[in-house]
Amino acid sequence: MATVTSTWIESFGSLTLNIVKFSDLDDDDTYDTGIPSIVGYWFQQTDNATDAQFGIAASESKGVITVYTDEDDRTAILYILSKS
Repeated sequence: MATVTSTWIESFGSLTLNIVKFSDLDDDDTYDTGIPSIVGYWFQQTDNATDAQFGIAASESKGVITVYTDEDDRTAILYILSKS
């Protein structure tokens, strides 16, 4: 199960950028953002996968983001852009 190590928020006019840093991110972990108006989201992996083909992918449904890592114990930063 992923551990949130830090979070912060930046506002840009009518948009908000939520930034969430994770450790111990595993395949199929979920994160409930609590954000109803997500415009977009993306991950930046902050570690090196054991296989260069393993990146981090994600899907979002009703504010819940599911992570696909292909391997466990990853570290990454999640960026969530939403309307204020």
